[in-house]
Amino acid sequence: MGKREIVLILLTIFIWIMTLRKAFWGLLYFYLFSTLTWQYFYTHFIPFHPIKITSILVLISWLLHRTTKEEKIIKAPQFSLMILFFFVMVFSRFLAGVPLMGGPYGYYLEFWKKILLFLVIINIINTEEKLNIFIWVMVISYATLAFVQRYHGWTRPYSWWDHNDWALGLVSIVPIALFLIFSGKRIWNKLEAIPYALIIIFMCLGTLSRGGFIGLAAVFFLSLIKKPVKGPRLIGILVLASIAIFLFNRLNVKYAERYETIQDYPGQRTAQQRLTTWGVGLKMLYANPVFGVGTGMFTSKFLEYATEEELERVGGISNPHSMYVQIAAENGFLGIGAFLLMVIFTFRDMLRLWLISIRDKDKVMVCHMGMAVGIGLIGYLASGIFLNAGYRSDPYLLMALVISAKEIATKKAIEEEVVEFPQFNILSRAALIGICFYLGRW
Repeated sequence: MGKREIVLILLTIFIWIMTLRKAFWGLLYFYLFSTLTWQYFYTHFIPFHPIKITSILVLISWLLHRTTKEEKIIKAPQFSLMILFFFVMVFSRFLAGVPLMGGPYGYYLEFWKKILLFLVIINIINTEEKLNIFIWVMVISYATLAFVQRYHGWTRPYSWWDHNDWALGLVSIVPIALFLIFSGKRIWNKLEAIPYALIIIFMCLGTLSRGGFIGLAAVFFLSLIKKPVKGPRLIGILVLASIAIFLFNRLNVKYAERYETIQDYPGQRTAQQRLTTWGVGLKMLYANPVFGVGTGMFTSKFLEYATEEELERVGGISNPHSMYVQIAAENGFLGIGAFLLMVIFTFRDMLRLWLISIRDKDKVMVCHMGMAVGIGLIGYLASGIFLNAGYRSDPYLLMALVISAKEIATKKAIEEEVVEFPQFNILSRAALIGICFYLGRW
């Protein structure tokens, strides 16, 4: 066990103690180090399962404090739809005759953890301060990852990263980072957020993911038309345009040539392969309209539904190349219907936030936080048209945060603001970045 593992043990014990007092501490730790673990920041420490133990402590702490205060459990239609989606996943594999547990596609069973995380988030993040802290942690964690990626390049130990998956995560964080720049309460908070946003956007472009680029374009467009919390929209437009020009000037010729191929994408071989794959996915859906061919079974079933001509065009078996085709083919109309209904209900919550921000000036900030998160979800969904992302945590986390913002904004009255976490300031954020860099260096 090295020095980094010892530091992590001490940090984890401290967080566990604080979690028993306030579940929000454990939730922050859970998100931050789940994100870092996803990129193998402390690979050798995984057998100790600190994140799994933390998630249990968060749930226990929340239940204990909820019982003590007799608080009502917040629920949402999205939560019920997630449960339905999970049962569709399980039943689709049962009908496909494949093992329900284990195997190469046993990851789908992790979805129940996403359901619990969803429920915990919409209940624990119940104040504007908590939501603000959480989105800061989101931006800091991804900015740290992006910086480490830039430092190491695409070489070891991060060569196994999937560029498209990485682009999806970055796209969803960009509008949140832009919110911190345009809507920060203090000038130094705005200045602090600028380098975070720049590194996240630059590394998103650096993935060379065309699907990620489309999501990034959607995020920039929506951020342009959304009026900032303070100041005229023109200033926001000029700032975003300056950021875009600066970043594109920093891209080398290889990057520029890659994104220029989007203009003639329909005529490219990769586009024809993707369209052919989608066609095979639709055949799977039509042959198994209710529950699909089974969660995780798209590639395994590809040969069964593809013709020789389609196989030749694709070049062999293929993955779905679209989260919507993936969910629909593997989980049928029930699965894709449940997922799309989750998205629709979340868009409804975003609309409510926008309407509240117009008529209630006291709740403008929390409404804009929720809308920034919602724009990140839209960017994720736009990129997902071309990428496999149906079972990742990101969209459900973003939906949960939108619901939290809506619940906070729809309270009958804003109580007198009490600073619950005064220790979360620029110094503590600097310490957080330092810890992440120390644990992340190789």
